[in-house]
Amino acid sequence: MKPVLKSMTPRTIDPLVRFRDRLSLPLIAAPMFLVSGVELVAAACRHGVIGAFPTVNCRSCDELDVWLTEIEGRLHTSSDALGKPAAPVCPNLIVHRSNARLSEDLQVVLRHGCEIVITSVGSPQPVVRPLHDSGALVFADVASVRHAERAIEAGSDGLVLLTAGAGGQTGWLNPFAFVRAVRAFFEGPIVLAGGVSDGRALRAAEVLGCDLAYMGTKFIATRESMADPRYKAMLVESSADDILLTSAFTGLQTNMLRPSIAAAGLDPDNLPPRGAIDIGKDIDVAAREQRPNRWRDIWSAGHSASGVTDVPMVADLIARTIGEPGKHGRPVNAPLTTPPRQSALEARARRRCGKVAGLDRWGWLMDFTTRFKKTPATLDEIRIRVTHALRRHPLCRDVQFDVVSTPRTARGRNWTVSLRSIESRGLWEASDIVGDIQDAYELSAVA
Repeated sequence: MKPVLKSMTPRTIDPLVRFRDRLSLPLIAAPMFLVSGVELVAAACRHGVIGAFPTVNCRSCDELDVWLTEIEGRLHTSSDALGKPAAPVCPNLIVHRSNARLSEDLQVVLRHGCEIVITSVGSPQPVVRPLHDSGALVFADVASVRHAERAIEAGSDGLVLLTAGAGGQTGWLNPFAFVRAVRAFFEGPIVLAGGVSDGRALRAAEVLGCDLAYMGTKFIATRESMADPRYKAMLVESSADDILLTSAFTGLQTNMLRPSIAAAGLDPDNLPPRGAIDIGKDIDVAAREQRPNRWRDIWSAGHSASGVTDVPMVADLIARTIGEPGKHGRPVNAPLTTPPRQSALEARARRRCGKVAGLDRWGWLMDFTTRFKKTPATLDEIRIRVTHALRRHPLCRDVQFDVVSTPRTARGRNWTVSLRSIESRGLWEASDIVGDIQDAYELSAVA
């Protein structure tokens, strides 16, 4: 039976209105176990992105209190200096019954008056009422349509949809199908989790019907994250092909980095089965530190691993994300100008409303021709981009090639790659990689 919930009635009040004008992007820096800490969260919030972290990243509720106090102090200082309030801090509560600290962590979160809280690994029902009484929004992460229904029935204000591309413990549904299925009966805020690595993907999530999106894997590889430097370096060298879905380590379906599994002396294609699931031990920082080093150094990542090309500061990553879709238009969070040729409908709408029809609440105009215009680049810049992309694929790392200019084709391509040396099994993959770059970059007139 198709779900029919109260949330099908049109939403008259936007739950996010209380802090929407404090966001530079409709984005949450995802809560990541052993990765999200004070430095990462504070930097994200300071630059207009909701900063989330699992409360179990702290060894105790006392340390959680210290973390939140430190983050709040930093954001108060930066807000005074910038003259603009920071984006919200978002604790992530693990609500599974095996989390013995849930009640104590909840009390700390309530004392600090957090504006938004995400619940994971279970029903949000035990924490919804006290959080609502304190004025907080409650977002529940869910991995199926049935989970979404139950979270709404429990009183969640918003949903985080874990899709197949999410890093760590992940979902299994296609994001297009999942978002549209939930949006058919839920008018509240939806957050897409999985596969978002840049501004274009973020824009696609909004077109799909999401209010916000998670970005996790790219924040792992920032200077402020708590991740091991080797972890960050491995992400830079890895691609989506290096992500393995397995239940061998947590008992739940988890996206992991194959190279880290191999480095631990294990065969990624022949992993031993996991025994009984004990989430309580899995989320205990001290217990994990007692594991052998090789097991501690097995790391997770999402399908967006291909988008990790360096280890920037959080501020630079956010600025880059804002500007990515608009190298020929406008930044991700700013309105586009009116196209040169308006339709009669657009002209009438401008006269009536003073704006162009098609702009959504974030100021986007649905003009995909402008939005996906090619980026001009020199031969050297294209050569560097192709080299980097090929080296990320295991079958294409030794390819030798030349970049040459050509007459412009019907698809707008005015350059190609002449392959000098390549293994036959890598030819198909190399052609795909080059084709994608040809669709994104054109040879500039000065090249």
